[in-house]
Formats: sequence, structure tokens, C-alpha cells
Amino acid sequence: MKLLTFTMLLFAIVLQDEQQISNFYLENQSVQYRKVFELNNMSDSVIIKKLNSYLPTVSCLRNIQFNGNVFTGRIENLTVDYKKYGGRWGTTWIALNHPMNGNLTIQVKNNKYRVIISDMEFISTSPYIVYDVNGTVTRKRGTEFSANNTIIQGLDFLDKCFTEKFTISEQQLDDNW
Repeated sequence: MKLLTFTMLLFAIVLQDEQQISNFYLENQSVQYRKVFELNNMSDSVIIKKLNSYLPTVSCLRNIQFNGNVFTGRIENLTVDYKKYGGRWGTTWIALNHPMNGNLTIQVKNNKYRVIISDMEFISTSPYIVYDVNGTVTRKRGTEFSANNTIIQGLDFLDKCFTEKFTISEQQLDDNW
């Protein structure tokens, strides 16, 4: 009986090690955005070719490098248009009023690509304030997501922005113009 209780407790701790809101994951006191985009009708080499031509056109991306099936780079000064997704000034997570920076990784595998954004921060210049996403959207020393509805809604707006920014549209996929 004691072994069963211990096993169930250990299993519960392992399950709680990673939490999720939208496509944001909290793991080891660090928040990451992770989303998989499926392109079933394309090979990995075609997806890489399309990403290679699309990513340089995205205004907020810097230092994009390609190695194997992985793109890496920086997101700098990304402005989230939360009003486009239903947010209003004064009732939306305050960090979204400022430009965002973060690290970007895109992995290509099995007719899919996965976008991973880490080390996200929003920076206000007047006055100078850094909203570190790891500290801002978590509680209990970074062990769980905040239950604050404004922050949860803000993460949803951010998810919509990232999805829009990193979805390759059919027009971008079509070489026949």
C-alpha cells in the first residue's frame, strides 16, 4: 500500500513538472512558446526552402541562421497588436504595450515545423522597465502559471500573434505566380 501511494505521488510530481497555457509551456521555471505547424503535402526539403525564403521577410527577426533542419535567430522589437485579437488598452496585460524580444528556434521534421520561442521579455523605454515573461506570468517562484485572467488572456493574444507571424500561407507556398 505504501509503495502504491509513493508511486502515485511520484507520478503526480512528474506530471506537474510541465504545465501549459495555450502553446506556452512552463518547464524548470522557464516559459517557452512551442507550436507545431503541419504541412502534410510537403517534404522537409521544400519546407526548409520555403522557410528560408519567408523568414528574412519577417520584420522582427534578426540573425537567422540555418544548420541541418534547424533555424535559429532572435526576435527583436515585435509589437503585438492585441486590439486585432479583441484586447483593449487599459484592460490588457500591460507588457503587451511594449516591444518583445526573445530567442527563436524553428525545427523541421516529418512534414512539420515547430516554432520555439524562449527568453521572452517586453521592454519599456520610458521609464525603463523589463517585463521578463518567466517572472511575470508565473507564481510560486516560477513553479506554476499565474491564475490572473489578464495574464492568461495576454498569453492567448501572444499565441495568436505568433501563430499569425509564423504560419506560412498558401500564397507564400505557391511558386507558380
